[in-house]
Amino acid sequence: MRLGLRLLSGLKWASAQRIVEAREAALFASAEDLARRAGLEHHEMKLLAGADALMSLSGQA
Repeated sequence: MRLGLRLLSGLKWASAQRIVEAREAALFASAEDLARRAGLEHHEMKLLAGADALMSLSGQA
């Protein structure tokens, strides 16, 4: 997962790390859960959505 997140231009390394750590603790219930638990900013959520990454991060894809 880290490699895939590194390919997103504009996503901070620290944000990607928080996503990985939060996802290891539990699947995300929603995009809102992802944003809250990983402490993501609005533009980072837009980057993930634009890359079609939200479903795979949730564990539903």
